[in-house]
Amino acid sequence: MKRYAIHIIAILIVVLFAGLAVATDQRIKYNEFMVGANHPTLADTLNRLTLEEHSNEGKHKQVTLPEKGAGPTTLANEVSIYSKEKGGTAMPFFRLESDGDEIPIGTAILGDDAAGRTLRLMKVVIEKSTPGSSIAITLTNAWNGDSQDKQSDITKGFSNTKFALSSDGKVFTIKEAALSGTPVFAEILNVRNWSTGDEHVWPPNTHYTTYADVDGADIIMAVIDNNATIDLTEKMGYGLEAHATLMYITSE
Repeated sequence: MKRYAIHIIAILIVVLFAGLAVATDQRIKYNEFMVGANHPTLADTLNRLTLEEHSNEGKHKQVTLPEKGAGPTTLANEVSIYSKEKGGTAMPFFRLESDGDEIPIGTAILGDDAAGRTLRLMKVVIEKSTPGSSIAITLTNAWNGDSQDKQSDITKGFSNTKFALSSDGKVFTIKEAALSGTPVFAEILNVRNWSTGDEHVWPPNTHYTTYADVDGADIIMAVIDNNATIDLTEKMGYGLEAHATLMYITSE
């Protein structure tokens, strides 16, 4: 008998806590009176549902969108606003007519009418690994960007799933696997030497011409000194560090 009682109590606890996780049903029930505002003794039931997200004047106080597993169907000449999980968080979405593109609200880029694109910034640090022969790379998120732990021992001709260096050491590649989404645009905002190496080779705190572009689904980078693309393994061999800010746009 005690075992049955324990089972019943456990079921009641589960039902209770399951009920707490669900929003309260505000509809008028069959056993309630239909009462309007300001009744002297009874609660307002007629306006209860409306007042959840409207003021007494009928204006919207808020709009709460329950999360959907998938975007709603839209017909021709209609659109839909809804909530959907993205990156572990419920986000508001906008869907175009005829089951069109699903666009996260608040992440659109002005001047770019392509749906679903995201602006990102990250810091790129290139430094020596083995003097004169290899470099190391670290990516750090600056704003909505990507991060990758330091990859050392990058020699000329190096290539793995995330990074590559050309056979002459002059063009560095950040592969799609190291990025969130597929890049459609890339530009280096600045690059600076923050080390205390040989000032005759690369003076500290000096800006250089830089280059970044999208190559297929990857981002390629190069540093230019006196109109010539430099061999990164050679420059980093003097103990120098190049700190760059990379701006890029991805299709996701």
